[in-house]
Amino acid sequence: MNRKLKTRTVFPDECHQLLRKAEEFLAAAEDALAKERPTAAGLAAVHSGISTADSVTAARLGKTSAAPDHSAAVLLLGQAVEDLPGKTAQQLAGLLNVKHEIAYETRPLNDTEAKRLVDTARRFLTWATVTVSGERHG
Repeated sequence: MNRKLKTRTVFPDECHQLLRKAEEFLAAAEDALAKERPTAAGLAAVHSGISTADSVTAARLGKTSAAPDHSAAVLLLGQAVEDLPGKTAQQLAGLLNVKHEIAYETRPLNDTEAKRLVDTARRFLTWATVTVSGERHG
């Protein structure tokens, strides 16, 4: 059953700008890791994941999630990609599940946690880049 999700309409070719944002956030995450700033790296990795998901839903559906709860992005991604690999959905969910903790809780991330998040964001972005490149836009 498809749950009604709060979305915003975008032009499908905006997926490329969203991919560039995801790449920029990932680069920032990698830079932060190199400078031993794990909390910044983790949050940038999460934002890379959000932009990555938006790029795919923009390409496939012409919309992105506008729900205040980022977990709705996983559901929208599942609507955009019928045969969404479970591992890919888990990558996005894993990134989104730690967003609040990283941004608002007092405990900083450690290097191992940050590296895992950056690696997850990189794999998710690689999958999305291939997925979006297969789309034809105006």
